Amino acid sequence: MNKISVLPGSTLNGEIVIPSSKPHIQRALLLALLNQEATTVNNISWCTETEDLLIALQQFGLQILDRSENHIILKGAHPIYHCNGIINANGSGMLFRISVA
Repeated sequence: MNKISVLPGSTLNGEIVIPSSKPHIQRALLLALLNQEATTVNNISWCTETEDLLIALQQFGLQILDRSENHIILKGAHPIYHCNGIINANGSGMLFRISVA
């Protein structure tokens, strides 16, 4: 596996192919929140936990530009909003951890 380090203040461009698994898709959605440009995620396997994460990330400023059954185009927030609302983790450990961080 190739590894890459991204330093603060640097720019990262390109395309990454990830597996269509829940953990990989959730991390891609989280990274999209940090990206000021459009992020396209293809070959998504949707589940309740991933839908809950998407709803929570919207509360932090993530925008959905386009969505279909198997892909989504997102635009991140800059700066990331401070969420004062309720985020329902529905038992998702990952969603809970990123929401309280």
